[in-house]
Amino acid sequence: HLFPVSRDAWRTAIDFYLNILKFFALPANGTRTEVFLKESERAWAQSYLKTHGFDLNQPIVGLHPGGTWPAKLWPWERFADLAVRLNTALGVRIFLTGGPNDQDILDRVQQKAGNAVFRGELLGLRQLAAVLSQFSVFVSNDCGPMHLAPAVGTPTVGIFGPGEPDIWFPYSEAEGHRLIYKHVDCSPCHHDFCPTDHRCMRAIAVDEVLAAVVETLVRS
Repeated sequence: HLFPVSRDAWRTAIDFYLNILKFFALPANGTRTEVFLKESERAWAQSYLKTHGFDLNQPIVGLHPGGTWPAKLWPWERFADLAVRLNTALGVRIFLTGGPNDQDILDRVQQKAGNAVFRGELLGLRQLAAVLSQFSVFVSNDCGPMHLAPAVGTPTVGIFGPGEPDIWFPYSEAEGHRLIYKHVDCSPCHHDFCPTDHRCMRAIAVDEVLAAVVETLVRS
């Protein structure tokens, strides 16, 4: 193996890489991930959101319904339902994020949710990080943006299915992060494509994710 570190020596992906530092006699200074944004990047994000009608004094919830692997995707219909309920019941503005391969899913969510959502354009990595930093909460499938949001200090609700959240969601609830995960008889399967009925994701109800978002908004 490239890195001879026993699984017994680490619990999360962060622990794994911190353990590697020991081989180089480097200090491990905490477990919090961080992307360092320039003030000019934050200012750009604020201007971008204002240009599109967002009031930065009001809560903004980001939703990321896409992702690389189909097995890791919470049903897009539930993302749309979540957006509508947040918007109509709480008056929260919803910002949809997505990458180049997420456009079909975004089309469907936008069509079902209508005016409840704003669909962001394709953004570069640091542009996305800057926009995420302005959100009150970010709800995402298990994918890259889910890790980017905690790194810019945004409370994140991570939705997990076939993966191992104890490894891949090492984010503190004390800092506002929430894990949504249902262990089923085939968990964790690590499949990229579900060979059965996607029961791990279907077991996650909109009510549960909504409650996690509301709790986070209340605490923030």
